Amino acid sequence: MAQKQFLQKIHGLRGLSIIMVLLYHFFERPFRGGYLGVDIFFVISGYIVSKSNHAYFPESFADSAKFLRRFYINRVARLLPAGLFVSVLSVLCALYFSPESNLKQTLNFFISSFAGFANIYLYLTGGNYFGLSQEFNFFTQTWSLGVEEQFYVIYSLLIFLAPFFFKKLTTLFLTITIISFVLNLNFLRFSTIDAHFYLIPFRLWEMGLGVLLFLEQVKIKRFFLKYSTFFKYYTPLGLTAAFFIKYSPNSFPFPILVLILPAAIEVIVTSDEPEVNQFDKILSSKFLGFFGTISYSLYLIHWPIVVLAKYVFGRGFLSMGSGMLISVLAAHFITKWIEVPSNLQVRKHPSFAFIIVLLAVGLAIIPKLFYKENRLYVGRGHGIEEMQWKQEFKGCIETSSDIAERKKNCFTPKRDKERVIFSAGDSHAGQMAIMLKEFAKNDNSEVVLMHSGDKANSIHSIDAKDWKEHPALFEDMEANGKSDDIVVITFASYHWENISQSVLNNAEKIWKNYLTKYLQKNMEVILVIDSPHYQDYPIESCLIDPKRCTISREEYLAQRKTQANFFLKLKYEMPGIRVWDMMEDFCPSDCSVFEGSTLTYFDYNHISKAKAKALAKSFQRFLN
Repeated sequence: MAQKQFLQKIHGLRGLSIIMVLLYHFFERPFRGGYLGVDIFFVISGYIVSKSNHAYFPESFADSAKFLRRFYINRVARLLPAGLFVSVLSVLCALYFSPESNLKQTLNFFISSFAGFANIYLYLTGGNYFGLSQEFNFFTQTWSLGVEEQFYVIYSLLIFLAPFFFKKLTTLFLTITIISFVLNLNFLRFSTIDAHFYLIPFRLWEMGLGVLLFLEQVKIKRFFLKYSTFFKYYTPLGLTAAFFIKYSPNSFPFPILVLILPAAIEVIVTSDEPEVNQFDKILSSKFLGFFGTISYSLYLIHWPIVVLAKYVFGRGFLSMGSGMLISVLAAHFITKWIEVPSNLQVRKHPSFAFIIVLLAVGLAIIPKLFYKENRLYVGRGHGIEEMQWKQEFKGCIETSSDIAERKKNCFTPKRDKERVIFSAGDSHAGQMAIMLKEFAKNDNSEVVLMHSGDKANSIHSIDAKDWKEHPALFEDMEANGKSDDIVVITFASYHWENISQSVLNNAEKIWKNYLTKYLQKNMEVILVIDSPHYQDYPIESCLIDPKRCTISREEYLAQRKTQANFFLKLKYEMPGIRVWDMMEDFCPSDCSVFEGSTLTYFDYNHISKAKAKALAKSFQRFLN
């Protein structure tokens, strides 16, 4: 009865944790702390792996080899079959929906997930978990599997050496857990937020805590039973509150340490006690038990379905609700017909584990052969392509750390043509530089991209305090510019929408200062009112539902209002300044990413190379 009670409570806590994650990923805003369910998973993992393997802890080195063999066969049986199945489905979805420019990285995620390094790959590629780039990555959820698999390696090696310090396991895991925990404290921040989120040194304390809960369960349980009246109310309150609190690694250790972990610890250490409090009845319910049983498969499959739903239908309540239901049904199928049967077969026939590993490696390599000639891709032949200005101006868009090299190779004109056209600003200046290079073919001009770097991407990039951190593009143009040169300034308009009037007033003084200097040198100054931007769906999804990629002229006028008014005020007060309005090029009636059946945008706010080149004729007419 105690073992059954234990399974019910642990399954219930797993079920609650996966529901937290589901609600966050499908509906996000009302459940901002839902992804903390993963932290509970980590603690449970440390506890369960110790409880299920404790009877096999080696007392001699002869036993150590047997322990390792049994441990890894069980891990392969538990993790790989369902993971392989979901990953293959995800790759097929990526082959069809992901743009070819992103496909290589997607396939690298596929491989890294099998190698157990998905978290490291995400960290090295700058994949912020909360950023837009990961919102449409079919393998984002595998970061936590990487953390767990790396923990298994560390754990198994420590247990392998158990004959040396069998009586000191608690001290060993306590030391490791404390060190990992201290590394996360804000005032001792040793690395970037992404490193603290993804990497095992900063996550190990959670699994280590789970191990300690098992090793010292009797002692810890006494404390929670002593104060059971308090925890009868605190445990459900702490776990429920976690759903609604916005949390980031920056705020560590709150709320994870204050709200969630004490409640989760209370459930775990009292899991073999019958009905310590009323909340145990809920955890032992068939509803949460069902979700606990399918939690692993559900965690794997739900994220590709989230991404697919956003590609095809967008982030509406109906599409997200339907996606969550489909995820539960799919997870039930995977658990019943793939995860459980293959788990039993591998345990009966350990050689199957080796076969599954070979199959996983083969399937991880084969898709790499397809990405160059990807005929499945939905966007193929519709004008979707990479942001080519990043290739054509390679080395000119890096961060300010290499400013000396960039000044030499990028910001300093060669002066091998009649005049120089400076394209200055953020990433939108890059797409404008493609247009200017097309224009320059018939103008005998040299185009120089003055890209403002990865942080300076708005009106704030010309705020005086930011000049201390970023290349002084405006100053460089003044120093390198000559009579008859052209300065074309382009910034994304959506960065201007919520800027206060005081910031605008300060920016106006700075802009006037620099623009006056250009005019005094007889340079022509053109301010570009930005093109429309659309909802942040993957641009390929516009082919499925064109309406989501259309806005009215009124919406576009509202988008650009602050920027347009700012530029037109400068034009009115500074004779010689010109403003290029691309309204008719993008919104002859309503605004759309399509021209005929061809997409003219690379993503929701950057135009394609083909569209940029097409704008050269319009720019020529504007100059004349």
